[in-house]
Amino acid sequence: MAASSSTWPDSLKQFVNTTFAACTAANRAAVEEELKARIYKAYEAGEVWTTDWSKVEIEALKPPPPATLSTTKSKKKKNNAANMGGGKTFEDTESLQRRKRRFEPYPTHSNSTSSSSSPPFHSHTNHNGYAQDSNPTSTLQDRLLLPENQAIVGTCQKLDKPYLRLTGIPNPSTIRPLDVLRKALDWILEKWRSEENYGFACEQLKSVRQDLMVQRIREPFTVRVYENHARIALEKKDLGEYNQCQSQLKFLYRIGITKGAHPMEFKAYKILYLLLTRNKTELNSEISSLTPEDRNDAGIAHALQVQRAISLNNYKKLFELYAINPPRMGGYIMDHFVTRERVYALITICKSYPVLALDYVQRLLAFESIEQLTTFLEERHALIYKTQPTPLGGGGESWGTLDCKMAYGVLVEAAKEFRKVDLKGQI
Repeated sequence: MAASSSTWPDSLKQFVNTTFAACTAANRAAVEEELKARIYKAYEAGEVWTTDWSKVEIEALKPPPPATLSTTKSKKKKNNAANMGGGKTFEDTESLQRRKRRFEPYPTHSNSTSSSSSPPFHSHTNHNGYAQDSNPTSTLQDRLLLPENQAIVGTCQKLDKPYLRLTGIPNPSTIRPLDVLRKALDWILEKWRSEENYGFACEQLKSVRQDLMVQRIREPFTVRVYENHARIALEKKDLGEYNQCQSQLKFLYRIGITKGAHPMEFKAYKILYLLLTRNKTELNSEISSLTPEDRNDAGIAHALQVQRAISLNNYKKLFELYAINPPRMGGYIMDHFVTRERVYALITICKSYPVLALDYVQRLLAFESIEQLTTFLEERHALIYKTQPTPLGGGGESWGTLDCKMAYGVLVEAAKEFRKVDLKGQI
């Protein structure tokens, strides 16, 4: 299925138009090549809609650095040596030919099938030397992604296939068609349930996603692939892979592929994920886009309560929501920021009380046991007793009390580790 020009964000269209307007005849080919690579990479990663295109820079548009005195002298010496010898310059014939080819425009493809060596894009050149499409409304589709009439149809029949990054137009014999991909997904999920080998499952699912992408298959099965991969990534705490799936799912839901899909489930995950990354701008946008029907969903309602508790610094409510087993897989995302919120909650508590019983802190911050709490405090050098625990069984047993005044400064220092959210694969 091909994407129409209306499915691309206005910021990307503006970025493309601005980039080509800044071209010259000398750098047009280099700019176009870099531009295609940037957008193709974002498209493959599902980041077309989440990238801030206004901040993307094209290196080919930057002016060359000014020549230094030593460089100028060196060039003069080489030119003088060539002139004195009456021979060639320092560049041989082969390097000159390579340089010439870099600035040659790509050949225009006909409507018939193209050869495998041809680039997957086509353009025309106007009298000013700028690249120009005959149909201005199809700029992104025709110039920056595989044209609709050149979408690959795979012929590979293998269920398993390793994931390799594309460096050119893939050979159809290495791409699996839709019917094979359906069987491959069922096989991968069965292997995952029986073996739980995440490295294998992740590679195979990425390979399926890639085969769908190069064939431009966008249908309910595509959503099923990304939803399953996102859930498995959440279960294995792979937020980078989850984020890629989440971005592509948002795009697929946006263009109306919702049959058999679970958009509300992933809207709830997105709210929790934005709480983790502390992206307040996108979080506000996400919440404002919710419909009344969305807000009635159990997962979304829970995520909104978590958001409200954090924004009001209501740590008691926050950890109650964490302890009640969040709907679906929301707890897997909360696991990633609950440590941060516990440290912030303890800082607030230590500012308000001189001493607190550890068993009370354990219940308040939803630790499963006193041992888990003491380990948490020890790791941050904040286990400072006001009164030592007494042995159990003697009638006066106690888990001890925390010296809040002494622990406060240590916890403030420990909170510095949360200034940045370090996520592999995060945009």
